[in-house]
Amino acid sequence: GNVAKFNRPNGITTNAAQDRLYVSELISSSIREITGILDVTATHDVPKEQPMAKLTCHPNPASQIMHISYELSDACHCQLQILSDKGDLLQTLAADHQSRGSYHYELDTSTMPSGNYICSISSSMGTQSIQFVVIHQ
Repeated sequence: GNVAKFNRPNGITTNAAQDRLYVSELISSSIREITGILDVTATHDVPKEQPMAKLTCHPNPASQIMHISYELSDACHCQLQILSDKGDLLQTLAADHQSRGSYHYELDTSTMPSGNYICSISSSMGTQSIQFVVIHQ
């Protein structure tokens, strides 16, 4: 547990005996098992941070334009990125210091190949990701 490193963890649970943790990773689509958690002692409390408001992407699926919105409760450096379903960076929509408030972006999906993609926002307040689909008829 004290050496584990994760690549965009997006879920955590325990087994029935509560002696193992299972952590899912968004980018690698893998689940990692951590054993020996009953022997772990907390060394300090982690301060609770104010999370971002929910990241939204609509319509989903998209064919022409995807509307992306989020809200920051505090000013911070932010990165809004579009990734392939394998986690490869395709486009950065924002990468700068942003003030508290609501943000809206339009992503032109008309030239993107049909398939699955990830919209991800990262800041000092955390990371949120949404999978979306582009479909062309």
